[in-house]
Amino acid sequence: EFFYLIVHTIISPTISGCFWSKAKKTGITNLMWLFYLNRATMTKNINLGMMSIDAKKAAKTFRDHFIYAFNGLPLILQPEVKSNREAEGIIEFGRRYSSKASKRTIHDDDLNTTVMCVATAINAFDVDVFTFIWYDEAPKYKSDFSEIFRSNSGATGIQDFIVGKQFITSYTPEQSGVSFTTSKEIYYNSKLEEITEFTEGKTPSGLICCHIPAFKSWTTSFDKKTGKCNEVEAKHKIKAMLDALIDRPNEYLKKKREYANTQKDAWSVGDASSVFDPTRLNELQQDLEEL
Repeated sequence: EFFYLIVHTIISPTISGCFWSKAKKTGITNLMWLFYLNRATMTKNINLGMMSIDAKKAAKTFRDHFIYAFNGLPLILQPEVKSNREAEGIIEFGRRYSSKASKRTIHDDDLNTTVMCVATAINAFDVDVFTFIWYDEAPKYKSDFSEIFRSNSGATGIQDFIVGKQFITSYTPEQSGVSFTTSKEIYYNSKLEEITEFTEGKTPSGLICCHIPAFKSWTTSFDKKTGKCNEVEAKHKIKAMLDALIDRPNEYLKKKREYANTQKDAWSVGDASSVFDPTRLNELQQDLEEL
């Protein structure tokens, strides 16, 4: 389902990207890097960008997932690497050139494709045109994510012509900072129900969104033979874990966000720093949103 949404986003002329809200530890970061690896090693002249909580975090996931998987590819599937700066999270595929060469010949089969991690900042992707931009853990950014998102939107377009797509993946953090609030606004502005006859088939954010429930990705409930998750069993395990925290409402909502079964669970208000009754506050806000 995850890869289906990627393909659906790529081929649609009206969708500019996709926002995945998810439970904690579902392996989505790994899957996104594998998607990047697949595209980068077989597509010419494209730029693939990634941003995380900070530059060091982004570079680490690049090394842990992208480089690890690339090194595991059969040699026949590994394109030539022109430049590899693992510590910075940057790799460029293409023919190597000798420093003594007086002339650099560009070959038709030269990939000339770059994968790069950038700083968590406004206009961080303002270096080239990108085929794909990926924001990981957006609700955890220290700077306002909405400003970062809007300032970098132009990197996947030439004027009003869309040439690339943007992806956002994250579980909702334990604390409700400014990026949590603005990420929530972007997520709910990406719902298909927000499309009207005046928006030309687009959501207010231009994105579409999807929540990946915890009960679909509970590690100990997977059948090793079929690869399917026993959703009924997973729901019971999650409920038992939450019931043990019912007398500690702040901790209860924190854990409910981490292992959210619904998008309401994921984006609920109240956390470990709340001074009011977070459970009651959350219920009131959800009722208000429904109205």
